[in-house]
Amino acid sequence: MHVEKWDGTVQPVGNIGVYKQLGLTPTLCSPSEAGSSQCTDAFGFNDGSNDFYRVSVNNNINNNSPHKTNSWGTDLNLNYQLTDNSYLVSISSFNTLDRIHFFNSDGSPAALVEGGQNVYTDVYSQELRYHLELEQAYFIVGGFYLDESLTQDNFLDLFRDFRAVDSLFTNAATFFYDNKIDTEISAIFTHIDYDFNDQTTLSTGLRYTEENIDYRAIGTINVPLAVDEQVGLTVLGWNEPGKVKDHNVSGKISINHKFNSDFTAFLSYSRGYKSGGYNGAIITTQEEALRNDYGSEKLDAIELGNRIYWDDDNAYLYLVLFNYDYQDQQVFMNQAAISPIAPPIQLLDNVGESNLYGAEAELKWQLTSQFNVQLGIGYLPEANLEKFVNAKGEKITDNRLPFTSKWNMNGFLEYVLPINDGEVLFQLNFDHQSDFYFDQNQNDYASQKDYILFNARIAYEIDDWSMAVWGKNITNEEYSNLKFDLVGLLGMLQDFKGESRQFGVDINYSF
Repeated sequence: MHVEKWDGTVQPVGNIGVYKQLGLTPTLCSPSEAGSSQCTDAFGFNDGSNDFYRVSVNNNINNNSPHKTNSWGTDLNLNYQLTDNSYLVSISSFNTLDRIHFFNSDGSPAALVEGGQNVYTDVYSQELRYHLELEQAYFIVGGFYLDESLTQDNFLDLFRDFRAVDSLFTNAATFFYDNKIDTEISAIFTHIDYDFNDQTTLSTGLRYTEENIDYRAIGTINVPLAVDEQVGLTVLGWNEPGKVKDHNVSGKISINHKFNSDFTAFLSYSRGYKSGGYNGAIITTQEEALRNDYGSEKLDAIELGNRIYWDDDNAYLYLVLFNYDYQDQQVFMNQAAISPIAPPIQLLDNVGESNLYGAEAELKWQLTSQFNVQLGIGYLPEANLEKFVNAKGEKITDNRLPFTSKWNMNGFLEYVLPINDGEVLFQLNFDHQSDFYFDQNQNDYASQKDYILFNARIAYEIDDWSMAVWGKNITNEEYSNLKFDLVGLLGMLQDFKGESRQFGVDINYSF
């Protein structure tokens, strides 16, 4: 059983202004200038500093923008031995979550775009498997069932400060979006490992899945009827029921051949499947409510790789080439709204076909009993969607998918120094990402330049005790986890900044 209770404040977002000059003929900043002290949003705001981590934001929504999570769950795993070579496995799980989260989207002291999300969910799942081990084969057959009830109560307060301005109050509105999504999944599956001989093994599996999703989206809108009217009038905006039904067959087949004790190669083909559904994120129009369902996604994946061992198995190298061919891939889209003063449309949508191919390598080497090295590298030259038509009817063709760096690298170094009855651990790790875009538009403003993060830790461990000092992002690299394009609405991008340099101390006792 597990219990989680978390109470904090949401991280304030930064404001990346894109205008050098406002007026009848506004002048845009270049992408490299955006967010600096010389660029403002559409209302003339910037934080007055070139300090990357400085923000100046109204973060006092509903008593300091709380972010609270309460959840608990329980799992029950049972194994029953039927014979010497067969047994049953039962895995039962129940989890419940209650989360509340308030946010400021305009990244400024003004009240322009603020909101909140309340999420309540109960999930029950049951899996039952039969395992059979024979002389040359290992066989699994089973079934799976899941039932989830998800309720979301969301609101978006748009241009609250406009309510006090005679010429602008008619543009202000608060959107309340409540939805309930019930999901039921049933599946049967089987898996077989077959040894042709001591060198060659065939693995294959098959799964049939049925999913039923029922949803209802109810939207109400509050508008002021006069200047400086904060209470306003609330009217029904939409009430849209819907149903998504899906069924599919997925599976995998692979062959693994051991050429000798130090070299193994494999080839695999997988047919993946992700069901359709309904996106319950915040929306502001009936059009979005009608577009918020999405279809299933299919994936054909081919991988060719090998594993090499040397230095008495103290060194290990894994190499793989892969090609992923998606049909109707599901991608979260940030689309410009049709109305110039409306928030962008946020949809999880199918983008048609897309193709990804590349290579990965992983090295682990225990150089000595005290010195350990790990290194990983990934190369993704192609990761493009084929075509997509947005809400305005604009065609997007052959753009790179969001968050897909061409290069990524990571590494870990560890040196262990025995001292008396304990040992001191010196650890250093890094993570590097090359340039990538945050949305499907290949928007230079919503992009991230390459960066590298270094983390370090020095610990002393003895018996059941460990004491450590650590540092995260020790070079204070400036990077963002997400930039969300609100240029059409506010003349800025939300900037969810990565963590700055941090240092800390840990003391642990195991009992």
